Amino acid sequence: MGERPLPWSAACFVCGDGNPRGLDAKFSADEDGRVRLVTAIDACFEGYGGHVHGGVVTALLDETAGWAATVALHRLCVAVELNITFRRPVPGGTKVVVVGEPAGKEGRFFRARSAMSDADGKVLATAEGRFLPVAEKVHDSVMPLLKMPGRPATVDDI
Repeated sequence: MGERPLPWSAACFVCGDGNPRGLDAKFSADEDGRVRLVTAIDACFEGYGGHVHGGVVTALLDETAGWAATVALHRLCVAVELNITFRRPVPGGTKVVVVGEPAGKEGRFFRARSAMSDADGKVLATAEGRFLPVAEKVHDSVMPLLKMPGRPATVDDI
């Protein structure tokens, strides 16, 4: 099963390659609309006790589920509700795999979920939420800010 890269923006905290304080996470999608991220969360994002701050874990789960909704609808989406379950602490520097998948339409909203696992497949945290497709005007204004490897992003990339 092949995966294709998804766009990113320079300034985004989660995916931005131009944000020196960000996570520089790069996402991919498969033919079934599942979104995947493989990354190591730098120890600089730890809260106390050597564990990654829950806000950073939440940001990665949100972005992954949000991309699953975006890919399913071919329209940028934002979270309007997100429920997180923290199952295990995430030590700084840990390699994690985050997978998001669409979970269906609900009125004008789209449901999506994501799960973060460690390299051994142990689930560290999960999220489920409702996402709202942004207005066409907003979508059109954000698309020029997105990029792909070696080129600007197009609508076909989402």
